Amino acid sequence: MIVSNCQNISRYAMAVDGRHFDTLGEPFALDGEFHGVRGRQTIVDYYRVRTASFTTSTHCAHIWHFDVESDTRV
Repeated sequence: MIVSNCQNISRYAMAVDGRHFDTLGEPFALDGEFHGVRGRQTIVDYYRVRTASFTTSTHCAHIWHFDVESDTRV
């Protein structure tokens, strides 16, 4: 559970900073709520609008995660 939550925090930060909005929605439940915004797609849409005026953003979650693709590739 803790590892999963840490990975979600790390993926969330990378998705926001990289403007990967489809990935951004993945940690949220379909009926999730964030800052008074309800529903996964509505949350993603909220971020599209909210980040449109920023050229960059930097989240420092201080958490590492690795995506294992195969026995020889991470």
